[in-house]
Amino acid sequence: MMMHEVVNQAIKALILEAALTPKPGLVDAADNGAHTDMDFELFIDSALCFKESFEAYYQVGFEHASNPKYVFNKIRVIGLNAEETMFRTTKGVNTHKGANFSFGVVLSAIGACQAQQNTDLVSIIAYVMAMTKGLTEKELTSLKSYQTHGEHMYHQFGILGIRGEVEHGFPLIMHEALPYLKKNKHLPPRQRQLGVLLHLMAKNDDSNILKRGGMEALSYTQHEAKRILNRPPAQFEHELEVLNREFKSRNLSPGGSADLLALTLFFDMIETSL
Repeated sequence: MMMHEVVNQAIKALILEAALTPKPGLVDAADNGAHTDMDFELFIDSALCFKESFEAYYQVGFEHASNPKYVFNKIRVIGLNAEETMFRTTKGVNTHKGANFSFGVVLSAIGACQAQQNTDLVSIIAYVMAMTKGLTEKELTSLKSYQTHGEHMYHQFGILGIRGEVEHGFPLIMHEALPYLKKNKHLPPRQRQLGVLLHLMAKNDDSNILKRGGMEALSYTQHEAKRILNRPPAQFEHELEVLNREFKSRNLSPGGSADLLALTLFFDMIETSL
């Protein structure tokens, strides 16, 4: 698979995540969830604005495959520029900041692995872990002051967030979401994807939920996701429509799980194509 094909699949995954409906508290094709500053059209514009940055992530990995730490340092700079492009596109709304970080790491790892001709998903995840080894120690546990959203979540709740998920090789995706997606290929695509989102919500210590409602909201979110997962998949849509109304009333939005859903869809697309 060529670079532009990989990047197109990444953008497609972001769009598929946004389009999946219904999602509790999240922007989808039906409504804006718990958000007043963004809608489905804005999410599409945001996803499309990352094309050049996504290509740059891949290219850095491809050109410097032998030095994963160097690659990671380079893509952090690219990531800041990508973030600025996103904010210009959305007029200051944070639509994909977390996804930008995750996809940046993964796309650079894919570039590196393609340069080394090791293009299976296990090799890609191993490269991600090599790039980010020690990240949480460096950027979270050793800090004396806390400025970013992720840093505050660690300080308040001890949550490692997306940094921990990346450093440990995306365990929620590799051990929960992706196996569910593969095991349920007999289901209609939307039911499968809603099931993936529920699996992620049930296990993810979602920093977006914590920010909006604290530990009580996180416990509620995980409990509700587990409850719905015990229903037949044909009932997911109705249950999530009801949960969406409740999340909107509580101002909750599982944005971290949505980002992991997009990555899961991306991994599923590329696993047989690389």
